[in-house]
Amino acid sequence: MNDYVVFYTSKRSKNDYVSGAKWDPCEIPIKEFCRNDPNRSLKIEIYEWRRVKGVIYNFFITEAFLTLNKIFESVGDVFPLFANKLVHGRCKIVNIEKKYNF
Repeated sequence: MNDYVVFYTSKRSKNDYVSGAKWDPCEIPIKEFCRNDPNRSLKIEIYEWRRVKGVIYNFFITEAFLTLNKIFESVGDVFPLFANKLVHGRCKIVNIEKKYNF
């Protein structure tokens, strides 16, 4: 079993339930993202948040396991996000800029 370390958390995003949630672009150096190994296993977790009586609760929705090479290959593609072996959403890599060679 792989151990994963949280290295980035995005700001909360508003979900309009029609076009889905959108996040602001971010820039993450490759050495931090995958230790310069484009085939290193990466885990992306998606949470939904709700404010109930002034308290914010985070609910796990789904996760995806990718590699940096897979992300580069998937620009423009839509891939499913699973939780408990069921599809709980879709994700589309809109843009990724490769500034360095491996």
